[in-house]
Amino acid sequence: SWKKATHPKLDYAQVDERIKQELKHMGFLPHEGPIDAEYDGAFDDEVAARLRLLQDRLRSQMLINGARKARLTELVKERMAHQEYQTILEDLDSQVQAAYLKRTRTMGKSKKAKRPAGNSAAAAAAAAGMARPGIGDVTKMLMERRARWIGTIGSVFEDENLGKVPRVEKPGSSIFKPAEMAQLLKREKE
Repeated sequence: SWKKATHPKLDYAQVDERIKQELKHMGFLPHEGPIDAEYDGAFDDEVAARLRLLQDRLRSQMLINGARKARLTELVKERMAHQEYQTILEDLDSQVQAAYLKRTRTMGKSKKAKRPAGNSAAAAAAAAGMARPGIGDVTKMLMERRARWIGTIGSVFEDENLGKVPRVEKPGSSIFKPAEMAQLLKREKE
């Protein structure tokens, strides 16, 4: 059976030295004089200066983006709460409407069975004299539940601009108002 060749563990200095020797042998590095890189030197070429400038811009843009993200998070939470309120309200509306439709369907069936014979004027007079049945306990309960929902939770969302997009209303407006952004930037720097 074959044995795997074992290679000695090399540290970075040894690897670096071997690479330099290979590069000298191939002719990529000169053979004379020491070639030691000065990593601690503060030499500033155009690329390093540009990188430093762009890193500063990137840091400031990251702060701005963090502040904007915080502002958007606030607005999104409000909007999501309003959307959830609207969804529940639409569900309650559909329940009330379904109960009303059920009531009108049953009323229509009972009217056809109780319609007196004769001309239409006599039938209309007889129908006007009949008392209409109540809306029913289920429908009443659903309507009260809807009214309670609007009265208690709906008062939180009375701002008419909550469901509107600011840019649509006023083209020059912004959700990133300078006063709010200054506070958010201050928080972001901390």
